[in-house]
Amino acid sequence: MSDKQQVTVVTDSTADVPAAVASELGIVVVPLRINFGQESFRDGIELTTDELLQRMAGSPVLPTTSQPTVGEFASVFQEALDAGRDVVCITIGSKLSGTFQAASSAAEQIGPDRITIIDGGSTTMHIGWPAIAGARMARQGAQRSDVAAEIRSATERANLFVVLKTLEYVYKGGRIGKVGQLVGSALNIKPIISVRDGRVVPIERIRTWNKALRRLVELTREEGDISELSDIMVLYVGEREDADTMQAELTSLFPEAHVAIGRAGAVIGTHVGPGGIGIATLRRR
Repeated sequence: MSDKQQVTVVTDSTADVPAAVASELGIVVVPLRINFGQESFRDGIELTTDELLQRMAGSPVLPTTSQPTVGEFASVFQEALDAGRDVVCITIGSKLSGTFQAASSAAEQIGPDRITIIDGGSTTMHIGWPAIAGARMARQGAQRSDVAAEIRSATERANLFVVLKTLEYVYKGGRIGKVGQLVGSALNIKPIISVRDGRVVPIERIRTWNKALRRLVELTREEGDISELSDIMVLYVGEREDADTMQAELTSLFPEAHVAIGRAGAVIGTHVGPGGIGIATLRRR
C-alpha cells in the first residue's frame, strides 16, 4: 500500500476479485464458508474451486454456504484502523446473504465514524469491479467519502450476465423459483440469469449451450458501444476452454477495454454449478 493511502477497501470472497489484483491494490477479502456436513472451509483459503468440484462430484448432498462472522469482519476493520486507515467495505447483496449485516454489525462495534459499509446488491465481479474501482482511487490518496462515492457509482455502471448448464444448483441453493427449474430441465434450456434489485432473475432461456454463449456475448455488446466498456471479466467455474474463446471474441469486439479471465470462487461455484460462465462489465464514467 502507498504511504499516502488513507482508506482500505474490503470486500468478501463472493466478489471473485483475482488474488493478484487484490494484492496489488491492497483489497482485503473476507472469506465466506462452504459447509459439507460438519466440515466447514473458508472460501479460497481452505477450499479452492477445483477442490469444491471434486467434493461435489463425490457427494450425494450439495454443500451449503454461510456468511463470515461479525468477529471476522471486526478483526479486519480493526487492523485497518490500527494502521491509520479508514475502511470502505462492499459486500454481496443483502437479499442474497447475511454478509452485509455481519459487516454492518462489526462496523458499529469497531468504529462507525471511520467505516462505511456498502450493500453491493449483487455478487461475483458485479461487486468485484466496484471494489477494484474504489481501491484504485484509494491508492491515489482519496478520502473515505470519495472512495465510497466511487464504489457506489461503479455499482451503477457494472453489470453481470451468467449462463448455466443447469438450474439444479441455483435452485437447490434457494436462489430461483421451482417453476424456472422445472422448465429448464424439461426442455434442456440453458438459462441466462443476472441480478436485479438484489435478486437472481432470469433474462432469457436458450436451447443450446453454444447459442447461449453467443447470446451472452451479444447481451454484453448491447450494453454499450466500443468506447463505453472499460473493464470486462469472463468468469468460469469448471472448464476454462469456453472462457478463453469468449475472451478472444470480446477482445476483438471491445479493443479499448481491458478483457480478463477470472475463476469463480468456491461459494459461487456451489450455487451455479460446474458449468457456469459469466461476463461482468464496468462502464466508463
